[in-house]
This record gives sequence, structure tokens and C-alpha cells, in this order.
Amino acid sequence: MAVPVYDTSRWPIFQARMPTEPMLEHEFADHVERLIRLFATEKRVALLIDARGAHPLNAVQRSAIAAVYRKAFEREPHGVVGVAVVLSSAVERGIMTAIRWASRTNLEAYAFATPEAAIAWLQEQLAATQR
Repeated sequence: MAVPVYDTSRWPIFQARMPTEPMLEHEFADHVERLIRLFATEKRVALLIDARGAHPLNAVQRSAIAAVYRKAFEREPHGVVGVAVVLSSAVERGIMTAIRWASRTNLEAYAFATPEAAIAWLQEQLAATQR
């Protein structure tokens, strides 16, 4: 099974460590559904996706993730305060930028080289939205 590992120990930062093997269609659908539920039920949440070493998403999967971000932001623009994706290479971080552009929202979503940098940025986003 290739499923993400979820961690809420830094709540309201929700962390997902992506699998190194490709997700089957139903596994990816479950992941998308988990994100939809997360964004639908919480007022303020920050999302950290650790995709270092993960199997790359295909075009359909990237489009699905962009749609989830777009719908979440449209429904509650102040609920999702940021999405940080940790990626190993500059090429992968460029792909993340393309996903952000494809989502066509003002949702703050950026790629980082380390989890520490991603968490620091997400904590800044959370603090800024409390004011």
C-alpha cells in the first residue's frame, strides 16, 4: 500500500508525508478526500506536505490537488492559511509552483527544501492570520 502518513502533532499544522511508491487510484482518491474533509471542517489550518522522495504525481493528480486547493480557498479564504510542500529538488519545487499557478487562487502555497523552513513559514502564516 502506498498511502500518506498523517501527523497532527503540530496542530493547526497538518502534516502529510507522501509515499515513495505510486499511489493507486483509490489511495490517491482517499488522500484527496482527507484534504477536502480537513479544509471543510477546520476554520484555520496550515498544511505541510512532505514529498521528499515521493513518487511524482501525474498530470491528473496534480490537477485534482489544484482543484482541492481552489475549492477550499473559495469556500473559506481565511481557513487555509498556507500550504507548504517540502521537495528534494529545484525541478520538483518548480512543478509545485506550476500547481499553485494552475489553482488560480490567492492561496499561499510554496515549496521548500526542508521541513524546518516549511514549518517556520507556516507558523508565520498562522501568526499573521491571528491579528
